This record gives sequence, structure tokens and C-alpha cells, in this order.
Amino acid sequence: MPYAKLKAVYPNITKASLKQYNVDELMADRRISALLGTRRVIRGDTGASFYKELQELIDSRDKIDPTEIRKRRTAEEGPRAAYWPLIKVVRIYVKHHILKDGLILDDMPGAHDSNPGRAKAAENYMKTCSGLFIVSPITRAVDDKSARSLLGERFRRQLKLDGGYLRNMVTFICSKTDDISISEATDALGLADVFEEIDDELNPLLGRIHYLEDEVKENKSKIDDLMHLSDTIEQDVDIWEDLSRRAATGEQVYEPTPRLKRLHTRAATADDRLRKRARPAIGMYTESDDDSVCGRQIVKDELDELDERIPLEQEQILRRLEALNARKKDVRQEKFETRGATDNAKLELQTLEARANQLTVAKRARCIRERNEYSTAAIKRDFAAGVRELDQELA
Repeated sequence: MPYAKLKAVYPNITKASLKQYNVDELMADRRISALLGTRRVIRGDTGASFYKELQELIDSRDKIDPTEIRKRRTAEEGPRAAYWPLIKVVRIYVKHHILKDGLILDDMPGAHDSNPGRAKAAENYMKTCSGLFIVSPITRAVDDKSARSLLGERFRRQLKLDGGYLRNMVTFICSKTDDISISEATDALGLADVFEEIDDELNPLLGRIHYLEDEVKENKSKIDDLMHLSDTIEQDVDIWEDLSRRAATGEQVYEPTPRLKRLHTRAATADDRLRKRARPAIGMYTESDDDSVCGRQIVKDELDELDERIPLEQEQILRRLEALNARKKDVRQEKFETRGATDNAKLELQTLEARANQLTVAKRARCIRERNEYSTAAIKRDFAAGVRELDQELA
């Protein structure tokens, strides 16, 4: 503990180099000696600004803000000294009705602080208190740290000798009571039978919720597919309408092959820089002077195959357009119905999730209440066992 304090105040001193210093040399450090016997007043307009200033004086954690590290590197400074070993007490004055009768609340590090100096200071200061509030997370208070050890053996012995136990000066406060696992609490506290009625309603709800979530996900994927299909049909309609217009002028046109449909789509969606010119052998499909257009990609074998096709009649084109428009209508209707089913599923999901949340909250509240009651009895029982142990030792 002495070295921990010394290291905090003089961070550059190591155990190996400690023997090179004496008390006078350490006290010659004006940065430290100037602080001894002084009192510093801190005021803050906001809680955040006040907290920041206060932490620089009392914080013993060995961590540094990255911005502060960069500043030190620029200034070529060493590790920053901590002042907590030099501080006897910190008093914070707040105007509050709870304190109007002279009540003083002392926030101490705790009897089990990781820093031995702070733990010792807390243990000594507790001897002057008229009452103790021991705050601990509920799991730590019941499981990890039993009530008989939270105070420390020597201080419990002192309380016993001073009659502190008899004056009811010790109060345990369990925090984080809402931090709980429902499944673990149900098993540990034997609440399965208590929750049987709730689970009979909740489990089917959760199953239905899972089913609806999958349905919404599948419908979203289905709508994406329908959108893609709709775009493809629109492209086909554009192609056949163009064929119809060209056939109406007496030009020979042919049924587009899948490859030429792709070529046409690329050409149709290109900007005005693409220049088309008619080619009788392939009807409306043309080559482009632009290297980016696929006309030059058509090899001779494909052209020969195209030349063998039979020209389309206007009636054939109109029938194909009628079929495409009918298919487009069906796809539009299917998209409408799928969106409607998705909306209905989402509405049902909201209702079911709200009810499931109510039931889950009820289970959670019951688990918290049951654990609080169990913890209260366990802490009292464990603390009483600690008192009996002291009685036996004193006897």
C-alpha cells in the first residue's frame, strides 16, 4: 500500500530506483509540496463540468484520455501524477431538503476497493459514521460476496464490540435488481408452476410471431422478384410495340431472340450518343458505330441463323402484346395482394408482440419480486450467521 501511494504521486519512480531517494528529495518537488496543507475549492455550473474537475483530483484509475496522451507526446511530458493519496477528504455542498437538518452523506470507495489505500481509508472513516448503507449489485450481495464479508472481518468485529449491530446501523441496498435472466430465475426460484398459465398463452404467441416474421421476410423477397419480373415484362412490351410500329410501316420484322433482346435493352437504355442504322437482315436490331454497343459482337453464324427466320405478321405481334399486357396485369395484381398480405401480417405482428411483451414484463416483474424477497431473507440470514460467528469467537 505505501508503494501504491508513492507511485501514484511520483509516477516516474520505480521500485528499483526508489532506494536512490530520501524524504527530503521527495519533498523538494515543489509540485507536490505546494499542495500539502492547502484546500482547493471547485465550483461548476453544470454537473458534467464539475464532475470532470473533481475526477482529476480523486480518480485513482490508471487510464488516460487519448486526447491527453497526444498532448503529452507533443509537450514531451511523462506520466501524470495522481493526487488521491494527498487528499484527506472531499466535501460537496448541495442545496437539498434532505440535508436541511444537518444530515451528512459520505460516499466511500468501499471496504473491498481494488486499491488498498482507498479501502483502508474507507474502513477507518466508517468508524465515525452513525449509520451505514452498503450498496452492492444484487447478485454480488447474495452470491459472489456474502453479507458477512461485505463489511470486512475487522470492522464487523468493531461493530459488534461497539453495539452497532444492536442499533440497526447497517442497511444493505441491493442495486441492479432489474438485471435478471427470466429463464435462470425461473429455474433457481422454482417458478415454473407459477408461470404455467402465462406460458400457455405466451408460447403459442411466440410461435405465431416467428411464423409471421418468416412470412413477412418471404413476402419481401417475393415482391422483389415480382418487381424484377415486372421490369422484364415492360422491356418485352417495349420491344414488341416497336416491332408493331415498324411492321405497320411495311418493314419486315422478326421475333427477337434472347440474345437480341439483351442487345436491344442495352441499346434502348443507352443515351443519345448511340446511333442506330437499319439492317434488313435483322429487322429493327442494328449495329452501332460505338464500340460499347453489342452489334459488333454478333458473329457470322448468328447472322446466318437470323436470316433463316420467318418475318412476323402484325396479327402475331398484337397477340404477343396482348399476352404480355395480360401477364403484366397479373403480376401487378400479385404484387398488390402480396403487399396487402404483408401489411396484414405486420399489423398482426404488432398486436401479438404487444401482448407477448405484456406477458414477458409480467414474468420479469414476478422474477424480480421473488428474487428480491429471497435476497432479503438470504442477506439477513447470512448476516446473522456472521454475528453468531463473532459471538462464538468472543466467547
